[in-house]
Formats: sequence, C-alpha cells, structure tokens
Amino acid sequence: MACGSSHSTSQEAAGGPTRIEAGSGEVTPINDLQDLSWQQLQDVTFEDRYYEDIEEYLLFPAFGDSVKALAGQPVKIAGYVLPVEPGRYVLSANPFSSCFFCGGAGPESVMELELRDTTLLFYTDEWRTFQGRLQLNDSNVDKLNYILEEAEVF
Repeated sequence: MACGSSHSTSQEAAGGPTRIEAGSGEVTPINDLQDLSWQQLQDVTFEDRYYEDIEEYLLFPAFGDSVKALAGQPVKIAGYVLPVEPGRYVLSANPFSSCFFCGGAGPESVMELELRDTTLLFYTDEWRTFQGRLQLNDSNVDKLNYILEEAEVF
C-alpha cells in the first residue's frame, strides 16, 4: 500500500504487489508481468528473403517455440532507449554505438516501443525498464520483429 493511503486494492488484499499508474487510476498487477530477457529473444533464426514490393532482400524471422509462447503476453524488459524520430523509440540490448542499426548486432537485439503516452521523451542510451504486451512481427517490413505494444515505463 502506498504511503499515506488508507485503502487497499483487491490485489493487495490477496497479498500481491501492485503498481498504480499516476493519473490513470488503473492498477497493474505486477505478478501478471513476465520478466523478459534479451537472451530469451535470441530464440529466432533469420533467412534472407526477397520482398518484391520494395525490391530488396531482408532478414525474415523464424521465431522459436519459447518466443512464440510469449506472443501477446504482458512482459517487462530493460534496455537502452534509442530515439528513431520524434516520438518514436526503440529499446535495444546494446547502447547506440553497438546496436543493430550502427554496431552490427542482430535484429533480435532491438524492440520497437509503441508507447501509450507518446509525449514522453527519452535520451539516447537511457537505461529504462518498460512493460507492455509483446508482439512478434514477421510480415510488416516497416516494423521491427519485436514490438512492445501499450508500452509504459515500469
């Protein structure tokens, strides 16, 4: 229970920790979130595939069973924030100098953040933990293979 609060939530009454989003009044049960590591996301292989609509070869993912099991699940993951363009961010296992875009790391080392609050600002290489729903992408060439939907700072 928060300091100065005289009420409890049903989750607290059940003995589980909770997190209240400032200003939203929503309570997110922490127990429902799965800790996700970058190592887990390495359960993927890639093959070159030609995409006629853009006339290029791109890496096509074949997700492993352990990653497929996480699809659509609420997760939390920590990493380095990389601004892509105003209001659009990527979370990376590596800092900017050695990330997928600049340093030769693999595409499994980055995750697109679809932020609930698009007004949030982050700095390059800021280490943050996010929670959201993991989605796997093997068809939209304009998006990364891993997407964290409804992403919020944890």
